[in-house]
Amino acid sequence: MANRANMGWLLANMKDHEHAIAGSATGVGPSPDVWSDCPLLPIMLDPSKGFVFWDDFLKLSTYANGTLHDGILLTQATGGTAAVDSTVPGGILSVAAAGTTVDQGPTVSFPSVQCEPAEDTTIWMEWRVLLNVGGGQCFMGLCDDSTTSVVDSDDAITADKDLVGFFRDAGTGDTDWSVGVCDGSSSEESDDEVVAASETAYEKFAIVLRGIGAVNGSRAEFYHNGSLVHVISDEDDLPLLLMCPTFQFHGDGTDQPTCKFDWLRVAVYHAQGTCREGA
Repeated sequence: MANRANMGWLLANMKDHEHAIAGSATGVGPSPDVWSDCPLLPIMLDPSKGFVFWDDFLKLSTYANGTLHDGILLTQATGGTAAVDSTVPGGILSVAAAGTTVDQGPTVSFPSVQCEPAEDTTIWMEWRVLLNVGGGQCFMGLCDDSTTSVVDSDDAITADKDLVGFFRDAGTGDTDWSVGVCDGSSSEESDDEVVAASETAYEKFAIVLRGIGAVNGSRAEFYHNGSLVHVISDEDDLPLLLMCPTFQFHGDGTDQPTCKFDWLRVAVYHAQGTCREGA
């Protein structure tokens, strides 16, 4: 067992971020290219720098519509379920639409994990998930917590709420994922940036939001299986206000989206600590 002096040395010398805070690009853990510049340990040890959220979905629960439980809010559009699966090791959150009916299904959000874009603030978010969505109406990312149907009844992503994420709508090819951002009034989308996502294996999706809309140099980065797939750098479209992790899986009349979440990690950092509530 390491003594206190040795522990201090280990903490002081955790400079290899790939080994200290991430796994590998293709492994089950967080992706090095996403997290290599995240000062995860300093944030964890000094909350004035920001905050870290990690959920391995170990709390055995079945979630009820409209009830905040274990930090998770399930919103059903007519139907859909969310439950922690007790038949697999390591914690799995299973989310499923109620059927193929268009506009019907669940949205799972984490309203207590509010992330606020700001100048010189970086937000990292990555999750490992097994998807089977076909042509469903789906969203995975950060969004204004007042929105539970990010991809709406017109099979289009909303353009009037702050958001950054991956989505599927009428313009997205089967098994592909589009990406987009919005500042509440101005938006930018790019179709099919993730091509032929697996529907039989777990994959990792990630977002890194650097800065805030209306500030030069801000950008949103999108990653799939640890590799950068797209960047949106038009600051006029990037989000401005509070958002929380949000995952929508609605049927589209043909497909019944289902997914299994293995883990979710979020980190927010600002060197002067302006990314959390002050005195």
